[in-house]
Amino acid sequence: MKRLFGIAATVLVLALLWLFFYLAEQRQSDAEKTALLLSHKEAFERELNQLSFVPKLLANDPSITSLLQANLVTKNPQSVFAAANARLKETQLASGLEFSFLLNRQGITIAASNWQDAVSFVGQDYSFRPYFQQAILGSRATYYAVGATTGIPGYFIAEPVNIDGITQGVVVAKVSLSGVAQSWGALGMDTLVVDGFGVVILSSDDQYLYQPTKPLTSTEIAKLVSERRYGSLFVDADSARATEILDFVDYRVQSRAIDDAQWRMQVVLPNQLVLMRSLSKASIAFAALLIAWLLYSLYRQQRLTVAAEQRVSRELEQQVKQRTQELEAIQKTLIAESNFAMLGRMSAAINHEVNQPLATLRLNLASLRSLFKEPSLNDNAWDSIQQIVTDSDLTTKRIARVITSLRSYAQRNRMDKQSLTAAELLQEVLATIHTERPNMASFIQTDIVDEPLFISGDSTLLQQGVLNLLYNAFDAVLNKEDPAVVIKAERCSGVIADESDQGSDRTKALTADLGPGKGVDARHDLIVISVIDNGDGIADTIKESLFEPFTTDRLHTGGLGLGLTITQQIIESHDGRLICDSSDQGSRFSMYLPACNQDDSR
Repeated sequence: MKRLFGIAATVLVLALLWLFFYLAEQRQSDAEKTALLLSHKEAFERELNQLSFVPKLLANDPSITSLLQANLVTKNPQSVFAAANARLKETQLASGLEFSFLLNRQGITIAASNWQDAVSFVGQDYSFRPYFQQAILGSRATYYAVGATTGIPGYFIAEPVNIDGITQGVVVAKVSLSGVAQSWGALGMDTLVVDGFGVVILSSDDQYLYQPTKPLTSTEIAKLVSERRYGSLFVDADSARATEILDFVDYRVQSRAIDDAQWRMQVVLPNQLVLMRSLSKASIAFAALLIAWLLYSLYRQQRLTVAAEQRVSRELEQQVKQRTQELEAIQKTLIAESNFAMLGRMSAAINHEVNQPLATLRLNLASLRSLFKEPSLNDNAWDSIQQIVTDSDLTTKRIARVITSLRSYAQRNRMDKQSLTAAELLQEVLATIHTERPNMASFIQTDIVDEPLFISGDSTLLQQGVLNLLYNAFDAVLNKEDPAVVIKAERCSGVIADESDQGSDRTKALTADLGPGKGVDARHDLIVISVIDNGDGIADTIKESLFEPFTTDRLHTGGLGLGLTITQQIIESHDGRLICDSSDQGSRFSMYLPACNQDDSR
C-alpha cells in the first residue's frame, strides 16, 4: 500500500510540474516571440530605409539627366552613355546596392551598373513592373520581386527623374535582403515576411518561400503572373504552388505590420518545441528534487557516521593523550642532546680556527723566553722583542675577530659587509701566513690580475675561508720534493649555479671537473679566488663527504675536518659557491663570489 501511495505521489508531482512548466513555457514563448518579432521588425525596417535616399540622389545627378535628355534626341547617345553607366556602377559599389539602372519613358533600360556583365539590364523592357508604372507617373515606388533578368529576388526602389518639371525616366535601385533573412535563423524560431497577397517573400527557412498563407483568388494569381513578381512560381492559375496554403495549425504565430509597406512580419514557433521545452524543464525540476532527497539521505547517513566516529574518537583520545606525553618527554631529551651536539660542534669549530693563531702565540712566547735568557740584550734583540710583541698583539686581535665572526655566524646575525678588493684580501692573508706559517710562505705563488676586483663581504670571514684552503694546501704538499701552492684572483662571466643547476647529487656538483668560468651561464661578472696545490689529490674515500663536518684525510694529522665545512658556509653566506677539482696531480679549490662596484656596501 505504501509503495502504491509513493508511486501515485510521484506521478502527481510529475504531472503538476509538467503542467506548471508548460503554462510557464507558453507564457515565456509568447514573450520571447514578441521581443524577437519587435527586434527583427526594427532591424528589417532599418534595412529597407537606409538606402532609400540613393535613387533620389541619382535622379538629380547630371550624368543621369544628361543621358535622358540625349535619349530624347537620339536612340544611341554614346557621348553620355558611358558617364551614366560609370555613375550607376560607382553608386552601387559605394552604397552596397545589388544593382542600379535607368529606364526611359517607355520602360527600356538605357543605362545600368552591370552594363559590362554577360547578363546586362541595358535594352531590357521593364514597363510591366508596377514600380515603373507608378514612378513614371511622378511618385516614388517600392516593390519586392524575383528579378526578371537575373532570377535573383530583391527590393526595388524607383524614383522619377524630372526634367523641366516633366518625368522623363525612372532610376531604380535594387537591394538584396537575403542576408537579413539568413540572420533570422540563429535563434530556433522561424521568421517570415508576407506581402499584401499573403505570399511569403522572405523566410529564415527556404521551404516557406513564395507559398501563400491564405487562399488566393484567380484575379490575384493572374496579377502576380502578369507582373512576373515571383518568376516561374506562378505561371498559371492552376499552379499547385499557387494554391497550396501553409498550415500553421501546429504552430504558435505572432505578426506585426511593416511600416511603409503592405507587408507583415511573422514569428512561428512549433507547439512541439514548446512541449519539449516544458518536458525538459519538468525533468530538470524532478532531477533537482531527487538530488535534494538524496542529499538529505546522505546528510542523515553522515550524521550517524559522525556520531559513531565521535564515540571512537573519545576512546582514542585518552590513548593519544598518553602517547603525546611520552613523545613530549622524548622530544625534550632529543632537544637536549641536539643542544649538546651543537655546543660540541661550535667548540670544535672555535678550536679549529684559533689553533693556528695560538700556536703562533706559543712560538712568540718561546722566542721571548729565549731572548730574555740572554745575559745582555743588544739593539737587535730589543728589535726582535718589539716585533714579537707586535705580532703577538696582531695574533690576539685575529683570535678575537675569528671568535666574534664565528659567534655571529652561529647566531645568523647580519654580517658587516663592505666593499674590498681581492688584492687587499689576499695581502692580509699572505701577511698572516708569513706570521703563522713562515716556513710555508716561501713556496706560495700569487697570480692576481692588474685590474681591481671588487667584492662585497666580511673581510675577517673571507680571510678565514682563504686561510683554511691554504692550510689544507700546505698539508697536501708537505711530503712533496718541490712543493708549490698557487693563489689566483681573476674575473669571469657567469652566474652562481645552485644545486638544481648541477644535479641532485651535491658532492658531484662540488667535485665536478670545473675550472674558472665552467659550469655557469655567461650573464654576470664573478670574482674567482683559487688555491691550487701539486699534492696527491683528495682520497676517493672522502670525496663523497668532503664538505661534511669532521671529514678529514687520515694521512693528514692534527685536523678536525671542519675547515672546508666552515669555508663553504662562509662562501655561501656571501652568495657564492665553493668548487673543488682534484686528481692525483693536485687539487684546486675555487671560490666564486659576485663582483660589485667600488662603492657597493651592504
